Amino acid sequence: SRPTVFCKGSHFMNVSDNGGGGYKSPHYDWLVTNLIIDCFDKAGGFSIVHTSRYQISDCLFQHMGGLKHYIEANSSGGPRADGTYNVRILRCEFVNDIKVSGRRTKDECVQLDYSWDGAASNTFDDGTVTNNVLIDSCYFHDAPRAIGGHRYNAESGNGSPKGMHSNILIQNNTFTNIDPTEFGGTDTNGIGSEGAVRAYVWSNVHILNNVFNNCYQPINLYI
Repeated sequence: SRPTVFCKGSHFMNVSDNGGGGYKSPHYDWLVTNLIIDCFDKAGGFSIVHTSRYQISDCLFQHMGGLKHYIEANSSGGPRADGTYNVRILRCEFVNDIKVSGRRTKDECVQLDYSWDGAASNTFDDGTVTNNVLIDSCYFHDAPRAIGGHRYNAESGNGSPKGMHSNILIQNNTFTNIDPTEFGGTDTNGIGSEGAVRAYVWSNVHILNNVFNNCYQPINLYI
């Protein structure tokens, strides 16, 4: 059996030291595995910034709060050896079916984001993007959106994105009942509509051997 942790604050886990931006947080090379993470209809899961390597595996995520994500992979990744991935999300289950106050269609279970002011806890606001991501053998179901992003703007200060999110492999996952219209989404091909995977300003992306069941729109690519 897996132990359950209840998140009643803002997040289950965030990064307290951003290392001065880039991928330089001193909190790296960590593993979280084999937990039930219950966000108590108010919290998010992980808010990870400026971190070069980590793995989240074999966890069940449930009861996400409004305006949150189960995993905010922000300014994460950095250089890698060929054939390896720095951000690894493996064999997890994500369910986000509760229509809590503030729920948006863009409350992705897993969001890839860059470092802009207000994006996540302790961002350095330097435009660092997320890259070298593996999402493998996960189960996403009953949610407005599974994997994606929804912001790519010219920001104030130094927060404008420095390139695209890149080197992303999404494989062997199952997506079931990902339908944003159940959460207020109405505009086809717009920020409030797409379900499942929203590849928003990503490059070098492979989406392989996945199963989509009853998804409003399985994959949307914006390049």
